Amino acid sequence: MRKALLIVAMLLLATPVMAATTITAVQGTMVRTPDGNQYVPISIVYSGVPGVDANVRAFALDINIDSNNGSPNFQRIRDFNVGEANGNVSGGKSGYGIFPSRFRDFIVVTAPNFGDSNYNPTTAWDEPETTDHNSGMGYPKMIVEMGTLYAGDLNRPAMSGTLFTFDVNSYGQVGTFNITIKANALRGGVVDNAGAAITPTLVGTSITFTAPGCTVPNVVGLYEAPIMTAGPNAVGLLTAAGLTVGVRTTGPSATVAAGRVTSQSVPATTVVACGSAVDINVSTGKAVCATCKGDLVANSILEVSDMSSLKANLVAAFNRTGVYKAPFVPNNVPIKTQAQMTTAIVNSFLVVGTITTANHPTVPAGSVISTTPAYPTYRNCNTTVNMLISLGP
Repeated sequence: MRKALLIVAMLLLATPVMAATTITAVQGTMVRTPDGNQYVPISIVYSGVPGVDANVRAFALDINIDSNNGSPNFQRIRDFNVGEANGNVSGGKSGYGIFPSRFRDFIVVTAPNFGDSNYNPTTAWDEPETTDHNSGMGYPKMIVEMGTLYAGDLNRPAMSGTLFTFDVNSYGQVGTFNITIKANALRGGVVDNAGAAITPTLVGTSITFTAPGCTVPNVVGLYEAPIMTAGPNAVGLLTAAGLTVGVRTTGPSATVAAGRVTSQSVPATTVVACGSAVDINVSTGKAVCATCKGDLVANSILEVSDMSSLKANLVAAFNRTGVYKAPFVPNNVPIKTQAQMTTAIVNSFLVVGTITTANHPTVPAGSVISTTPAYPTYRNCNTTVNMLISLGP
């Protein structure tokens, strides 16, 4: 109990000392949760100038959000030292781990209960010096008290460091809100190691909450589903982001492997209403032409580089239609007329290109002398095939 009285006595001293000690609210990266909420971590950092400033003995601070009671609010407080930081309690880190407001509930000198989760820097709601009981976690204001009982150099805190971190939860609020820091004079303000009051420089920050929603992840290039990979996948990322998979389409790709996403309907980083659907297109591998017409071309699957992909697609096409066709240049044996070759090219999922003419001693007029490329070249679907047509002898 003597320790508690010592701290309280120091907090009540009120002779200001001008110093360069600065207390700053440092904003972290905003986080969006799957339910569309947002929170921002704020760290309270102190700094002094060695040889100019005295070590701070204790802090009593008002931290407020400029909003009405309700939201956004303080969500949690964390990353603070606990106890006297003497090596037996908190791993030898020197710092501000004594919380005067909580002494009466958790601290017995012979057996301090530093491990209780409620033993934290925020003042107890029923403290007589706390003028506004609507403070603390779940409110837009809180009073924080932290101190240290070091003697001489024993456990003396560093001149600069982080006191604690807290989260500000949007609770659906949209707009810019100011976080302010003030010394709480009623509870002693900020005092140095000699017990004299310090007038620190106090620097707040502003946070901006945008419309509630979920951020669309980038799933292009990923495998579609967890069953296909142990790593990140489109379905997993969209679900984790609070979104759903919308319309799923498929199509060939010369660059994206089968089973991976080639495109998404909503660009990555876009914020949308949680639960929204994002359409994806999934690659089927390199192009393979399949249709209900035509016959299997002998050995066609041996003529392409990506045989495993082509085989899989041909089998899938056969299972759907019973027949399939590979994209190959038609044979001109027996000799075909221009009309016959045009039909053969179209039925082979190729495109008729340039038509040129020339005399030929044996090929009848109006028939095909040759094609470019020539049979039996294999090409991607919609490749152009040029024809040379005979004018006769």
